[in-house]
Amino acid sequence: MSNYQSKALNPRNGTVEVVSMLDDYFGKHQYAVAFQDGSKYPENQVVCIHPNDLDAEDVRVYYQGESAVIWTYHGKYLVEGVKHRRFSDACMAFKIAVDQYRKN
Repeated sequence: MSNYQSKALNPRNGTVEVVSMLDDYFGKHQYAVAFQDGSKYPENQVVCIHPNDLDAEDVRVYYQGESAVIWTYHGKYLVEGVKHRRFSDACMAFKIAVDQYRKN
């Protein structure tokens, strides 16, 4: 594996940012998500966007082994059938849905 650039939802401020994915940071093939503010989180604690989708209109997001597609629709972002005005809000809604699913 190797290091690469991607995008992720920053847990500190709720914005989607370009990040560095650092291989082997937390152990063998365990990526760290390194944000521009210097903070680093394990990959499974952050909503990430696969680098192949960075320029796509509809993107697949990942969090704790779950994935979903955030679709663009008339200037809004849809995740699991719910419209959001901002992409970062759609990412946060996906994270909350996964967290709730894992609690049940």
